Amino acid sequence: MKKVLIAGVAIASLFSASAAAADDVYNWSMAGSININPPGPGSFNISGTVNNTQVGGVWLFGPLLQGFAENTVIPAIQSNGVNSNISLITLSGSSEGDNGTAQTSTSNTFTLTGDVNPDCSFFVGNVNTTIDFGTIGIEARDNVGPASAFDMTAPATAQIQTNVAGCNTRNLVRVTKGNPDGMSNPSTSGYDPAQFTNKLPYSVAVAFNGSAPNSAAAQAGSFN
Repeated sequence: MKKVLIAGVAIASLFSASAAAADDVYNWSMAGSININPPGPGSFNISGTVNNTQVGGVWLFGPLLQGFAENTVIPAIQSNGVNSNISLITLSGSSEGDNGTAQTSTSNTFTLTGDVNPDCSFFVGNVNTTIDFGTIGIEARDNVGPASAFDMTAPATAQIQTNVAGCNTRNLVRVTKGNPDGMSNPSTSGYDPAQFTNKLPYSVAVAFNGSAPNSAAAQAGSFN
């Protein structure tokens, strides 16, 4: 069974190089015996496996002999097709040169801009914000003397803490009472308003972490 000789073979090659070459690529190799008559006097035989680098000390890489092999010898071998007694392979290609100046490195500077909306936050969630002290204990004994009778047995205190409280811009912290007079009983019945009051004063103290003007260092602060 005869083997069919493929005249052209496309080969994709991945390569890397320190500098890109813009030039024609042509390589060939043959195995067999052929008599070459290059331009000029004399001739020589090619036998065995040879390539386009060197044949028996005669360089075929020079423009004259290289062109003679590419334009005369190789086409003659290819024209014989399946009747050729020479095994032959050729590799050819080309690449374009750089369009502009190639650089091994480059740098650019970009400026990033953006806006941030001023925002304040105080997390409360769905907690019940009504603080019910229940029954506030008083000195109900009859042996404490007039100075202490009916006074509160101890201060009633409540502490409110949230880990999210503040603003992302310079701000003023202000604490106000819903009723400036303190806790109040909306009912005026059951007592003589000329003798008694329905208001129970209280005080508020606030502690927070903040920074002094024109400073990013956080520090503790407080006021009443």
